[in-house]
Amino acid sequence: MVAAEKLLEAGIKKAGSFPMLALFLAAYFVLEPGIVSMFLAAERGEKLNAGDVLAGWQYGLKYFLASAANMVAVALGLVCLILPGVYVFYRFRLFPYFLVDRNCGILGSLGESWAATSGRVLQMVSLDLLGLVVYALGVLCLIVGIVPASAVYRLMWAKFYGEITTVPRAGL
Repeated sequence: MVAAEKLLEAGIKKAGSFPMLALFLAAYFVLEPGIVSMFLAAERGEKLNAGDVLAGWQYGLKYFLASAANMVAVALGLVCLILPGVYVFYRFRLFPYFLVDRNCGILGSLGESWAATSGRVLQMVSLDLLGLVVYALGVLCLIVGIVPASAVYRLMWAKFYGEITTVPRAGL
């Protein structure tokens, strides 16, 4: 999500008019669920196609509404103090994966993320710190390395989601 957020920030800066901004945001919320879906497929070793990025378009509105609910919850936590906002951010961090992978709906994806991340906030903070190292290495590679660093970072989060949501089967 970090790469998509950077792209969103860049798009907002370049979009001087409201119609351009609205178009850019619409494209973001249509494409981002497909990108999440692609990283989940990559984590599972499934075959990827270039058109898969458009596969999540039907989640666009749900993704937008869940993102808005997430932002409100994090903002309320930040108003209380910094730490509650950070805590809420990490507890809802996996909502895109639940939304796309399990089609949980808006509140369902937030609730599933909250349940799945119970007791894992420090682990998730550590994962983000590792992500900072990955991005720093990308910057050291003459800035060009940010693209693969972003892919590695997103794959790390997809792998984390896969690990905490996989139920071990009997006899394995």
